[in-house]
Amino acid sequence: MLRPVACFYSAVDSEDSEGESVSPSHTISAVADLFTIARPVLDPQFEQINEPNVFGMRIKGFAVRIERSKPKIFVPEMER
Repeated sequence: MLRPVACFYSAVDSEDSEGESVSPSHTISAVADLFTIARPVLDPQFEQINEPNVFGMRIKGFAVRIERSKPKIFVPEMER
């Protein structure tokens, strides 16, 4: 089973290489809108078996498709 990739974003101030105080200039939502997640999906294709004394289905192959989605932003609840 595929699990979502978790990314943590910190909006606290930090220092650049020159020691200057800097903070993020874009929100995580604005940056996430720039990305598209693409994942391959294999859908099994079945065929009916019609032979003497044999009945059922078997896998004939797989149809390949790409699912695309936008990243979802999850905000964890802070412990009190």
